[in-house]
Amino acid sequence: MQKLISVLFVVCVLMLAGCQQAEKLQVDLAILGGNTIDLETGSVTSQDIFIKEDRIVIVIPTEEEKAISATRTIDASQLFILPGFWDNHVHFRGGDSLIAENKKLLKLFLANGVTTVRDAGGDL
Repeated sequence: MQKLISVLFVVCVLMLAGCQQAEKLQVDLAILGGNTIDLETGSVTSQDIFIKEDRIVIVIPTEEEKAISATRTIDASQLFILPGFWDNHVHFRGGDSLIAENKKLLKLFLANGVTTVRDAGGDL
């Protein structure tokens, strides 16, 4: 009887280990240890950001244990993480002659951390 219980125990442990392996989240990119600022308190915390298929899937404190595997990692421990900025008042004008030129400006916005713009009156 004792041998049967031992065998059942080993089987249960192996099954649990298999379940834990199956639950491991696979992501494309992990940004580890980036500093974020709480705008209400001013405190700085270290967080990990996990991205899959170009979408943030989870953000958790660096010190938390993770069951996540990443294809690529970035060490952001000496960096600050900021959200994409918005410019809510831009003007893309000039008609057909400046449409191509206005579209080129979009890359300039991205290069400066502006991920969203609102055209307050223009042709684009």
